[in-house]
Amino acid sequence: MQDVPTPLPSETTGRVGVALAHARARPVVVSVAAALLVALLARSYIYAGIFRGDTVVFLANDPYFYRFVIERHVATAGGDLALLVRYDGRDPFLVVALTLVVTLLGGVDQTPLVLAWYPVVVGVVTVALVFVLATLVTSSRLVGVVAAVALALTPAHVVRTALGFSDHHAADFLWLVVGATLLVLLWQAASTRRRVTLAFALTVVLAVQVSSWEAGVMLALPAGLAVVLGAVLDVAADRRPRTGLSAAASFVGAALLVAAAFAWFGWQTLGVVLAFGLLAACVVLSVVALAALDASGIAARLSLGLAALPVVVGLVAAVAVFDERFAPVRSLVAAGAVFLEESRTTGIAETVSLVGGPLGPLTGPLSLFGLLLFLALPSLLRASLAALRTSDVGVAVVATYTWYFLASALVQRRFAGELSPFVAVFVGLALVSLARRTGVLSVSDSSTGAAGSAVSRSALVAARGRFRRSGPSAFSVLVAVLVVTSSGVLAVKLNQSAATDAEVDAAAAMRAYAVDRDLVYPESYVLSPLGTNRLFNYEVNADSIPELSYRYAEAHYATFVHSDSPERQYWRHHEQVGFVVTSHDVRAGSPASTWARLHQRLGSRGDGFEGTGHYRLVYASDDGSVRAFALVPGAVVVGRAAADERVSLSLPVTVGDRSFVYAREATTTAVGWYAVTVPYPGTYTVDGQTVTVSETDVRDGRFVTVGAPAYTPTTAHWSLDAADGDVAFDPVGGYHGRVSGPVWTDDGLWFRGTGGVVVPGGPTPTAETGLALTVRFAGLDDVSRDSPEPTRYQRLVASAPSGRYTTTDGYQVGIVDGRIVGALGDGPGAADVRGPAVDDGAPHTVSLLWDGEVVRLVVDGAVVDETPYAGRVTPTATLVIGDTTDGRYPFRGVVTDVRLDLVRASEPPEGHET
Repeated sequence: MQDVPTPLPSETTGRVGVALAHARARPVVVSVAAALLVALLARSYIYAGIFRGDTVVFLANDPYFYRFVIERHVATAGGDLALLVRYDGRDPFLVVALTLVVTLLGGVDQTPLVLAWYPVVVGVVTVALVFVLATLVTSSRLVGVVAAVALALTPAHVVRTALGFSDHHAADFLWLVVGATLLVLLWQAASTRRRVTLAFALTVVLAVQVSSWEAGVMLALPAGLAVVLGAVLDVAADRRPRTGLSAAASFVGAALLVAAAFAWFGWQTLGVVLAFGLLAACVVLSVVALAALDASGIAARLSLGLAALPVVVGLVAAVAVFDERFAPVRSLVAAGAVFLEESRTTGIAETVSLVGGPLGPLTGPLSLFGLLLFLALPSLLRASLAALRTSDVGVAVVATYTWYFLASALVQRRFAGELSPFVAVFVGLALVSLARRTGVLSVSDSSTGAAGSAVSRSALVAARGRFRRSGPSAFSVLVAVLVVTSSGVLAVKLNQSAATDAEVDAAAAMRAYAVDRDLVYPESYVLSPLGTNRLFNYEVNADSIPELSYRYAEAHYATFVHSDSPERQYWRHHEQVGFVVTSHDVRAGSPASTWARLHQRLGSRGDGFEGTGHYRLVYASDDGSVRAFALVPGAVVVGRAAADERVSLSLPVTVGDRSFVYAREATTTAVGWYAVTVPYPGTYTVDGQTVTVSETDVRDGRFVTVGAPAYTPTTAHWSLDAADGDVAFDPVGGYHGRVSGPVWTDDGLWFRGTGGVVVPGGPTPTAETGLALTVRFAGLDDVSRDSPEPTRYQRLVASAPSGRYTTTDGYQVGIVDGRIVGALGDGPGAADVRGPAVDDGAPHTVSLLWDGEVVRLVVDGAVVDETPYAGRVTPTATLVIGDTTDGRYPFRGVVTDVRLDLVRASEPPEGHET
């Protein structure tokens, strides 16, 4: 292909001249079209992996966030333009623009289609614009074509603009290239009118750039640096910095637009508005200062200017950061440092350095650029020095963007995509220069015309010399290697980003489970690896979750899978989590870990470690890569056997196409009781006996007893002498309780101010049955009015939530400022009785007695208070030892024994005595 300047029709005569001009331009058009086709294919060949039947599966995590917010914004706006443009969330311009497109195309149902194709369209347009930018900078359409092809195959750009990768990056790339192109055109503009038009366009682009991402100011910074550098080069070349002033005015206009959008539409935050305003002020002050120096004749010395610039910038930056009088600058620097530090510590792959992390200094760049970055760097260095030497502003602009994003990518690889369009320009320059050096192209084949830049003109010098026979073949081999490495890397990157069939099927299984049981957020929240957290929570919780954030998973998932106590993890997370997903990619090596117990053993006992009972398998992939479990209270199978004996329990389970045997073991306590929590309904085999567990038992956490026990439903006795385990047994009435928080000791159950013993149900007293409730406890420390509220109002036993004793819904015995209190009733008007201080650390026995007419409080054998009451008592739904039913006032001490009888008593009955 020849790269020659296209003659204007005026330079030829008649129709023959026009036809000749078109004929010469046709190879360029065909080449650019071919580059765009390559770009389209490279970004959309994974079509079948994105459009899977009626489901659109996006690449990576973030696209689900945009789908979530755009669908909600479309539904909220309802086609009203005034509501549509008002948006106070992240990345406002991008969200509003995509919402508008979705609305115009038919509404919320079009969101998946629009989001899937948006990055592809923007990516291909960016490739076309890189051709324009490279051609403008080098005056060589051949360089432009090669740059376009290079960007079309750069993995860092392809992945971020691939079909289904719908986040802010694709738009960021577009506005960066548009902004750089406008700056180059602005410096090439010959007329004031054209300069004003381009400056206005730059104003809009900068405002859009800043409004498209929460850290958009970072993307506008290289434009500011390029403007200041362009003004320096103009002054150094004895050119008046009028273009720099126009570009600086664009920053002022953009800052005003960003502020107006914040005030009118709620876009971005005040911090972003102030940060960009500060950047605009710095650019304006710098260019105005240079213009003033130029007018005074001081800054005409290039050597002095270039030597002094780094020193001046460094001094100003140091003063601004450390001097108290420059608080806004200090705040901006601090905010940027916090943003980078917080994102660096998330564990997300894009937050590690381009040359850091597990990939290392060589493989890291190769994974995102193939060999292209290594090819571009020498050309970038040579072009940068030539631009400074010759005051070529066009090349300096592109070089500024390149160096800035190269430095940014060395901090966090997320900026590799932003770097890629500008690397592509220097790849084009390097390959064309290499082609000339090897004789593949002659000077006449690649003429840049009279308007060529200093860089392209100097490159032509390298083409002089005689043609070498080995040149074409060597060049072809190099190009082939570049294409193959880039194509291979991008194929791997896209395959790594795509959700697997197992992940999609797991999401569908969890969604079906949640719908079948009417679970909504947070009962259906999915705790999963960070990379798939938004996928799972969108598919399962899109209709109920308030925001699609991965922060909870980021904070807790690693601890969850590495913990050696899945039971403790259940109690810690069950109120915020409904499902947990395990993956072969995120594993914990210890066989005692929660990951091993769930992912490898599906909750069963094995490898010498106990199983777990609160995790119900919902999905298991055939290849073992993904498991999904529902968190359930689980039924508690209890029974009796010889003391310290091993008891085995098993149940055949089928989930989908997978069948396995859920197997558990338990050791009986010193008094011959055992308890095993199980997550599945069915008929279990327990050492030759069977016991049937219902779905309701699993859902409500009920106790199911093996055999046919002779329980007395009007009596309960918790001797709290089990010495271990998570169950407080009631061998008399069968009202067993779950222990969560307290610790077993030789004296009884030690309550440490967190949790209690939760008994599902319990006896409900009436005036006909009466009530005798006795608690033996010790170790209660001094409690005073100065103590924190939970300490002042501790509960020993309660079937009621927190509140005043005179409004008790049920019955309870507790502490108020160290003094014992008892109450029972049905809300306002409840009877309460009060006694002496018991916060001396000594053992005490307290009884709450009701004979149907009088409520009495007995402390250590003596009646200390009584009051008449013959009313109703709220039925017992839950009884808690050591807390209220809503968990607000936990006890701090040791409880050794609790007895409850439905009996009309005016004094402690047998077994309740001190």
